Amino acid sequence: MKAPSPLGAAIEAAVDRDIRFRRHREPVQYLAFYRTAGGQVFAFERVTKSQITLWLPKNEAVRSAAEKRGSHGKEVCTLPRPH
Repeated sequence: MKAPSPLGAAIEAAVDRDIRFRRHREPVQYLAFYRTAGGQVFAFERVTKSQITLWLPKNEAVRSAAEKRGSHGKEVCTLPRPH
């Protein structure tokens, strides 16, 4: 498995410390998988060097909220089946 970048490791450590999230499964080469207390699964790129890439379930409310907060990335990526 590819080692995480310094930014990816910092993101992963921050999410690990946050009691609102639990690890959903072991990381794969590029992604770390977590879930919220409500059961929503999300993932982020663990090898990123300059930006946070976040994968979320396809959900219009999430997309709309991200846009209202000023998210200027590509369209929200659909999370591949995380099981």
